[in-house]
This record gives sequence, structure tokens and C-alpha cells, in this order.
Amino acid sequence: MARIIPLVLGIITVAVGQQIVENGDFSEGLSPWKKNGCKAEIQDGAVHVIDRDHRYAGIYQMLDVELLKKMDMALRMSFSVKADKDMEMNMQIRYTKNGKRVWNNIAQWKIQANKWEDLMFTYSFPYDVITGVEDVKFYTDSDVAAGYWLDNVVFEPADDETWRDEANKRIDKLRKRDVRIRVEGNRTDDLTLDIKQVNHAYPFGTCVEAGKLSKCLANNKDSAYCKFIKDNYNWIVDVYTTKWYYMEPEQGSWRTEQQDGMIEWANRNGLKLRGHTLLWAKEEKNPWWVKKLGPEEFIKAVYNRLDKTTKWGAPSTLHWDVNNEMINHHFYEERSEDPDFRKKIFQRVRDSVPNVTLFVNDYGILNNMFNRFVLYQEQIRDMQADGVQFDAIGIQSHLGHTRVDAEYFKYVVETLHNQSGLPVWITEFDWNGQGTVKDKRQQINAKQIEDFYRIMFSLEAVEGILMWGFQKANGAMVNKNMKPNAAGKAYLKLYHEEWRTNEVGTPTNGEYTFRGFRGDYVVKVLADDGSSIGKFKFTLDEDKEIVCTEQGGDFTCSA
Repeated sequence: MARIIPLVLGIITVAVGQQIVENGDFSEGLSPWKKNGCKAEIQDGAVHVIDRDHRYAGIYQMLDVELLKKMDMALRMSFSVKADKDMEMNMQIRYTKNGKRVWNNIAQWKIQANKWEDLMFTYSFPYDVITGVEDVKFYTDSDVAAGYWLDNVVFEPADDETWRDEANKRIDKLRKRDVRIRVEGNRTDDLTLDIKQVNHAYPFGTCVEAGKLSKCLANNKDSAYCKFIKDNYNWIVDVYTTKWYYMEPEQGSWRTEQQDGMIEWANRNGLKLRGHTLLWAKEEKNPWWVKKLGPEEFIKAVYNRLDKTTKWGAPSTLHWDVNNEMINHHFYEERSEDPDFRKKIFQRVRDSVPNVTLFVNDYGILNNMFNRFVLYQEQIRDMQADGVQFDAIGIQSHLGHTRVDAEYFKYVVETLHNQSGLPVWITEFDWNGQGTVKDKRQQINAKQIEDFYRIMFSLEAVEGILMWGFQKANGAMVNKNMKPNAAGKAYLKLYHEEWRTNEVGTPTNGEYTFRGFRGDYVVKVLADDGSSIGKFKFTLDEDKEIVCTEQGGDFTCSA
């Protein structure tokens, strides 16, 4: 009897759509699947792949190239698998273009022996691959030549429409609040209220170049670069000058001039700061001289870096990425020869700046690159069980050419949040950063930006979104003159229009109500001739009632 596995993973229900893989439930036997260096038997409605003579042996299917060319979107795959022994399984795509074969490992998991597991991932073919491709082979391999069972293979377009309405409903519930303005006096119904939101409570940020901001401060005049940041974001993070290799290029020689200017410029303009990163777990991302130290001197140097940098950044730096990209890098534990050094590092920072939010931060999570979503879960669980002090989860979100799969991204974020109890921040979002996609007019980028921001802004777990730059070689939002392209316009429309509350209205029976996005507001009270007879500011964080009282023909308002 076939295993009946509903295609529901966590909170995700896989929609039925155009199937890319045929006979994924093996109800029609094996065809059109083929065998390579193995035997394959249909048992109880699943396929059992056995007698594999090498790690790449298994079953495969040639996909319909013409069908794939029509699918300009993220693709979602789910399947059920059981291994005869513990193994690391890969899902592979091999395509042929211009007579040349290219292999692409699209997903990877650790599979426990003798246990059915239901797995899911999202994948996007690079745009330049699909154009002109001659054939596409889909297959599995593993790190050991052991047998495995496979069932319920579904490979289909991710639903590109139905998630939006639900996301918008969540945005209204989470990000907006009700306001009631009562007007008291002799002239309550012939007034006009001009309501403008001047800032967002929700963090929308970008990485910046400290030197450029510092220059604007020194000149006492904003360049087009500085003005774009000030007008379109409320959080910033420096791209590289707060990293150890820049701040202390020689032992004991500290560089902070540019960063000092950046912090002062941000403070003057009301922008908040993240710190990235105190340490970086990759050996090559550390100062050259650190790598020459013995364990005792190495530990002293690390502690000096933590103490000096956190005190320097206080009180303006509200977040710190403590030890960047730890999933498969362990430089500090290895060089210190102390397996508990990771825990001691986080504790040192906590003791230095107890009110700063401390982050873990890593890449390849949303698209589960090389099983990193699963590994991140394991790392966070292990750190919490070990008592490591940290407060939030950073998901970098360098998506490459991976198109936005809203429901799968939602699943990833909420899984991390629900398992850990910690808030999530998107810390380094960009799309097409390597230029894989040929998108000269940035129209494809525009859609990915809009979809990404919409799904993330709609999730309660996500408490802030920072992009990894707006002016760069690939995936840019503006040209060299800071003029927005299609991608930039997509972001700016969300930030300044769709997710900002500006309205003009007239009280009825002395009362005016509206529902607005959380943030800072300025309200003008206007007479029927348009003259100003009152002005007040307020911050909308929770539902609010404001009373405006007439005094000598003008109005004074208070919450």
C-alpha cells in the first residue's frame, strides 16, 4: 500500500499545480524514471533504490525543457525519503547548454536511517541557463552508496498569487494601529485635518560606506548618496569599516575616523545603527597578525577587540553581530584551543554592553544552501542549550538568482522563530548580487524586491529588514546619479506610499478616526480658508486617542 503523506510541511500546504516531475508517487511503476548504476523496486507504492555501486548511482528523470522555459518563477519541491543507513543526500540538476554539461547541487540534507522524512526546498533556475538549454536531468546522490526509499516527489511552480492577500492582511494587523481624534470647541465640523506620517517605527535599513557619510558630515552638506539614505531608510549598518581587519590592521593600531563620522552623521539625522561584525568565524576574514598568535595571546587579542569595539560603539550601536557565519567556520575555537570559546565570546560582549541586542548571523538560510537552514537550526539549539548569551537571529538573505518563494520563506522564518523564541532580522538582503541574471533594466529585480519585502514585513517574527546596498555593480536600485530604476521605484513605492499613512479629512460630529502605520506623525489643523489653526506631533505605537481643544480660535492637541 502506498504511503499517504499530505504535502504539508510545518505550516505550508503545497498547492497543486503544473508538475515538472512525472509519476512522483510511483503509482504507475518506475517510468519515466530511469536507473543509473542501481536497482529500483516498487514496494508499497514507493521506490526502493538498492545495490548502488557508487555515490552518484540512483534513479533520475529527464525534465521537460520547454515546460521549464515557461516557468519564470521560483520552483518548490517536496518529497518523502527514508535511508537504509545515515547519509547526506543531495538533489542535483544537470543541464546541457551549447554541448557543455553543468552540474548544480540544488539542495542537501542529512537523512537518518530507517525513518521517513518529509522534506521541502525552493529552487530557481538561473535565467541564462533556461534560455538555450538542451536538456535537464534531475537526480539524487548521497555521500554513501547505501539504499534509500523515495515517494511523493512534487516539483512545481511556487504559488505566485494566493499568498499576497494573506500577507496584506497580516501587515494591516501587525503594522497598523487605530487613531481617534476628538475635536472640542465651537468650530468642530468645519475643520480639516492634514495628517502626515514622517517616519516609520518599523526598521527599514541599508548597508552604507562610512567614508561617504563621514565626508558629508565634514562638509556639512549631504551628497546625493547621503540624501538618498536619509530620505529612504531609518537604520544603517556599515559594510566593512567596523570589521576587525579594517579597524585594527596592525596590532594596537586602531582606525575609527570614518566610523566616528558615520555615527555622528546618523545621530544628527535620526538614523539608528547596527554593528557588523565584532568577529568573523572565517579565518581569512581576520587581521593577518592575529593568525600568528599563540593561544594565550590570541585570546587576549580577541577580548581586547571585543572590549574596545563595544565601548567605542556605545551607546549609538544598538545591535552587534557577534561572531559572523559560524555554521561551518570555527576559527576562534580552533586557534584558542578552547572548545568553549564561542560561549565565552558572547558572554564577554554581554558583560561589556548588556543593553545591546546580540545576534547570530549567517547566509544561505532562506534558500537552504548546502543544508544551511537545517544546520542553522542545530547551531541555535546547541547554543541555547549551552547557555550562550544572544538575543536575535540574523538571516543575511543574499539570494543570488533564487526567486522569492513567499510561502517557503515564511516557513523558514517562522520555524527559526518558533523553535528559538527569538526575533528574526533580515540583515543583508540583496538579489542577483553576482549578476547571474541578465536584468539590464532591473525589472526582474523589482519584482523580487517587492515580493521579498511584502512577505517579510507581514511576518510577526521579522522585526527589521536591511538591504545590502542600493548602488552596486549587480542588482542596483539607482544609477550613478542616484536616480531610481525599476527596482528602486518598487522599494520606494512601498516605503513612501503603500506602507505610509498620509490623509486629509474632516471631523464628523467632532470626531475623526483612521488606521495608520506605526511611526511618527505631524497633524495640521486647518480652518475652512486653509489657514493653520493648530499643529501637533505624535508617535503611533499602540491604539491612540487624541483630544484637540479650541482655545482662542486655535486648537491645542494632546494624546
